[in-house]
Amino acid sequence: SAPLAPVTGAVRRATGSASPGSGAAAGGVHDEEGMLLYAELSPAHQLELWRLIAGFSEWQLRGVDDGRFVLQREHARAAPLLAQALVDRDRYVRMHSAQALERMGKRAQAAGPQLLAALDDREIAPQAARSLGALGYRAAEAALIARLAPSQPLELRVAAARALGRLGLPTSSASLEPYCRELEPLDLRAAVACALVECAPATASRAAIERVLQHLTSQEVESAELEGALEMWLAASSEAGDELARATFDEWRRTRPEDPRERVAQRTQLLRSRLDALFAK
Repeated sequence: SAPLAPVTGAVRRATGSASPGSGAAAGGVHDEEGMLLYAELSPAHQLELWRLIAGFSEWQLRGVDDGRFVLQREHARAAPLLAQALVDRDRYVRMHSAQALERMGKRAQAAGPQLLAALDDREIAPQAARSLGALGYRAAEAALIARLAPSQPLELRVAAARALGRLGLPTSSASLEPYCRELEPLDLRAAVACALVECAPATASRAAIERVLQHLTSQEVESAELEGALEMWLAASSEAGDELARATFDEWRRTRPEDPRERVAQRTQLLRSRLDALFAK
């Protein structure tokens, strides 16, 4: 098959097919949050999207941010255009296109194969991994596991671990476990600790929860991901009918002081005080 065209070529083709009155990007059906659910990609609409993508190469970040904002709210039919941009010559076009796909989430499933191929692009591989996780693209599991290897750049290893957690496949757990060892970099160990809980929250072991709590208590890594993994575990346990887990989950969500450090301290204390009872089953 022919190689995918760079963005500049796509803009030229779209310009040739668009004409006045051929349709604009404003029409369509939106959900209650304002997300565009359905829209026909007319030639004029495609041209506007290609121009936004081409704008990712500019140094003016305001325009880049605006373009990402518009594209992330587009219908799933915009995903193939962003997927084509993943092979553009300009690294910023590739990077920002991958970011827009991440923000589209599951609506961007059509871009999964191209994001999978982008794991071999060293300039955007970590972002490609994050996007695959956001898409929930399960076919990427084996490739993401391969990127955990010590021979890979640390940023990519961490991104792959986080993506595996977002995929939430129990089959990933055995491949993740070896990277909890103390000899591994701190950021990777924290990402793996979260992923091991996220891959099987309803059956997470006490050891897995203790690892996440240890990282949370240390305050050496960003707390949001760690808190998210623990919240997922409490929610899964609550849904399984565990009344103590439900009560703990409710109290966890009510514990929201303005100071993030105070919130982490209170939530950690809450869980540590309940762990024995929560695992006494």
